[in-house]
Amino acid sequence: MKQLKNWVLSFVIAFAVFYLMDHAMMSMQGLPLNIDMTPAQ
Repeated sequence: MKQLKNWVLSFVIAFAVFYLMDHAMMSMQGLPLNIDMTPAQ
């Protein structure tokens, strides 16, 4: 059970890191970070 908790925790941390990096990149370029990544018309 402890093993599973470690996997879930590491997955959540990795997802948070990638999300924050994406957020930083988008804000540097002046683009809004939308949930759907379709290009704006």
